Amino acid sequence: MNKNSLRLTASQKQQLKLNPMQVQFGRMLELTGRELEEEIRRTVDENPALEIKPAEHADDGDVSDAQDSFDESSEDLQRADYGSAEDIPFSGTENRARGASLLWESTHSDTALSLYDFLSSQLAFAGLSDDENKIALYIAGNLDDSGYATRLPVEVAEDMLLATGSQPSKAEVQNAWNTVRSLDPAGVCAVDLRDCLLLQLDRNPSESDEYKLARNVISQYFDLFSGRNFDQLRSALGVDEDTLGRAMEMITRLNPKPGLQYNQLITEDAASAIVPDFMVEVIGSGTLRLTLLSTVPELEIEKTFEEGAELKHDSVTEESVSVRRARRDAVLFLRRKRDEARAFIGLMKIRQETLWRVMSAIVELQREFFLTDDKSRLTPMVLRDVASVTGDDLSVISRATSGKYVMTAGGVYSLKSLFNEAAGTGDNTSAHKFVSILKELIAGEDKQHPLSDEKLTALLRERGVEAARRTVAKYRERLGIPGAKMRRQL
Repeated sequence: MNKNSLRLTASQKQQLKLNPMQVQFGRMLELTGRELEEEIRRTVDENPALEIKPAEHADDGDVSDAQDSFDESSEDLQRADYGSAEDIPFSGTENRARGASLLWESTHSDTALSLYDFLSSQLAFAGLSDDENKIALYIAGNLDDSGYATRLPVEVAEDMLLATGSQPSKAEVQNAWNTVRSLDPAGVCAVDLRDCLLLQLDRNPSESDEYKLARNVISQYFDLFSGRNFDQLRSALGVDEDTLGRAMEMITRLNPKPGLQYNQLITEDAASAIVPDFMVEVIGSGTLRLTLLSTVPELEIEKTFEEGAELKHDSVTEESVSVRRARRDAVLFLRRKRDEARAFIGLMKIRQETLWRVMSAIVELQREFFLTDDKSRLTPMVLRDVASVTGDDLSVISRATSGKYVMTAGGVYSLKSLFNEAAGTGDNTSAHKFVSILKELIAGEDKQHPLSDEKLTALLRERGVEAARRTVAKYRERLGIPGAKMRRQL
């Protein structure tokens, strides 16, 4: 038989096909409140059959009543000169017009100052030449988030040659380098931790014994210091424990990451712009009230696109073929845009219902947390637990909680942070509760004799939490807490 002959074969395979509406619903469900507002605005602009239902206003009444109730401010009168809220110019200290959503605005973004901005403002008064100032700005722009230098002077000179085509002198690069290292915050532009601490110590030199000993520890015995080998350090320096303790206290007051404070300001400012999607309040004794904050404006079909508004192609008996074709295309356009508008309105309704259903299930499963605002009261909860309550698919739960936040009396929480698996301790202890107890034990330990992982395991067992030593070590490392030897202090 010819191997190239045609043959019929049968096979089975599983294949999931999603219609366009399902794909669009998944995308809508994943949008945050701000993104949804932009999506609605874009869709309304693109689809003439869709419009936002105007708010109903009360009757104006007679002229005398209107004059008696006139209370417009000068700002209100100025706003009346503009067509929409987007046309109104405003400064960083002003709010948008009443038609805009004030929740979307961050009132601190203009005040956040990056490390580069702070350094460049100081370089303006450093007395450098134009070429040196360009080199210094380049050095400042290549510092990492902690304020450490990522390019050495030799590398900076090579970079400037490639960028400008001219080779800066070693004196210019070194002068710019030293100038950046002399700026605030102290310790900036260090090449490593040892260099950073020395820069801070040398910023305010002293003749005191504590200062001389602290500088000697960092410059000559940094390996013993970083390894917390205090016994060897005392022996090498020839000092008693109290003297070394005073020097160590001076060192611990230094900042190992001087640039991080500016990046944290920007991060905190971005976090302040978060708009919660839900609010959970405690009403009375043990009663929770859930509110959906991410509301959708009421949408409707524009009147000229409503049913019965289509052009009647049979109303005229005599018309050319081109006219009939144009009339038919117009009818099809009206119907298509109307159907798209109806589908979008339906998607918005289903989205809100799904968000409400999913959040209601989360509140039910994490009731103790919402009553107390104590993260240690969070119970183990995964997507499957919520799906078993709502009956939705896991992908729906995942999209409904992605990028969403809930506001409580204790603060604003990401919905994703409310999900946590069991800590693997053999009981029903959640990872949040396990971490809370572990942090509490380490915070209360004797710093001269820190708790080992074995001792932490025993103390957890005394609190009714069964855990293996490797589980304790795993969560301790996730928290960024070093081992017992590295936590030791004088």
